[in-house]
Amino acid sequence: MTTNPVPNDRRYTDIHSWQSLSPDQRLGDQALRVGITETPVEGVHVIAVELPRVRTEVEAGEPCALIWTSPLSAMPVYAPITGLVAAVNPAVREDPGVVACDPYHAGWLFAVLPTDESSTNELLTAADYADLLGPACPNGSAVSLLQAPSPAVLTTYRKDGTAAVSPVWFQFRDNAFEVVIGEDDVKLRHLAARPRCELVVFEAVLPFRGIRVGTDQPVLTRDGAQQAREQIATRYLGAERGKRFAVERATAGVLLRLPADAAKSWDLTAILPP
Repeated sequence: MTTNPVPNDRRYTDIHSWQSLSPDQRLGDQALRVGITETPVEGVHVIAVELPRVRTEVEAGEPCALIWTSPLSAMPVYAPITGLVAAVNPAVREDPGVVACDPYHAGWLFAVLPTDESSTNELLTAADYADLLGPACPNGSAVSLLQAPSPAVLTTYRKDGTAAVSPVWFQFRDNAFEVVIGEDDVKLRHLAARPRCELVVFEAVLPFRGIRVGTDQPVLTRDGAQQAREQIATRYLGAERGKRFAVERATAGVLLRLPADAAKSWDLTAILPP
């Protein structure tokens, strides 16, 4: 969880981005600042930031920037509103670490001229966002791992009890881990026979963080499966290739949700040599 109060002068998404309520007059009469919250960058070493180009459009809920935490790992930033990019913050390019040190002020990312006011309807107040960061929400270091397109493996169990381990793509939304499984995938047959599974998310670079979550009561639904498939593919492949990947899947999907309540995380920083 974050260690500092959530500022009241902005609105938030459930995927840890924020939008200012008042325009920054130095950037234009209607330009609203956008940034990432403290939760995913708390205790994280940021080495680079990729920002959208000025005068390009960003769409609410879509990835629009990248926060690089290692040469092989980056977490996407999702636009809280739809609009045109009016300016970017040069300070975060010159000193990327400011995003982690001061994400609500000096570490803002870019400013947007809103073009669709309705895109703000789903944003959270500071109080609502603070409530979201309850016990089920992983700590800041773990959140940055979940925001990135990290490697993951799903373990299901055959009728005889032996384990079957498969690499998967995932996303973390609404305090649950989500994986889309094709209707003809053997993993669904495993879950029908033995409704038990475990998901492990990890990184192959320092500090070798990981998260494990398991359940004997997985939630399986077709509702929202295609949308989740596109969102997850976009995380791993980028917007254009991700959408094409989702459209080209020959079989329908089933959405597997694993609640994060029992998730356990690890970080090897303490045992690694300096």
